[in-house]
Amino acid sequence: MSKLQKIREVLEKDPNVFVAEEGIVDYLDHDPINPYGPGGRFEPRRRGSYRDPFDLWIISQQIVIPVSPVTPIYDVKELGEFMNGIFPIELMPYNAEPVVDYRAALYVGLVVFHEKIAREKREIKRTIELVDKDLSPFGFKDGVWSGELIEDIPHIRRIEVYVYPDKETALENAGRVYTVQEYIFDYPSYVKRRIKAQRKSR
Repeated sequence: MSKLQKIREVLEKDPNVFVAEEGIVDYLDHDPINPYGPGGRFEPRRRGSYRDPFDLWIISQQIVIPVSPVTPIYDVKELGEFMNGIFPIELMPYNAEPVVDYRAALYVGLVVFHEKIAREKREIKRTIELVDKDLSPFGFKDGVWSGELIEDIPHIRRIEVYVYPDKETALENAGRVYTVQEYIFDYPSYVKRRIKAQRKSR
């Protein structure tokens, strides 16, 4: 079972979690106009230390899942605790952004997972020809060095789970894919929702 299937299963089985429509962008779809081929819309990115310059990965699928508590939560601390309790420890996230109330804006929670969905092998032929003929580095013959470089690059599925305070806001963001890692609420509407929820609970 893929990590995506496990995440979907956890969300579907939790009676306290509401799940809105997912947003999906598949960069592995081959575009004949794209000269780089499938997955080429994203350049390879460093994922390790700079000691290994060929330690790369490519994001080839992006999935955004908007969720919220079934019963609205507008308290920042409580919403953060709700987010932290959704996934079991076995599903280790790649990254997580906490719920933050900052400068009159609410930054909703975000949990990010990475999963390898494909492997790409690149065989690169390298030729270095000396311009300065006075140089004589080891391994060069007649001022030329030739060699091959083989790169093994994983294609990654990026799964972003955004945790909203209520169903209405989760539905407003259903089916969307964001390029930023935080979605900002307008503070007045956040206050109105909080007051409305408090009145309902009385």
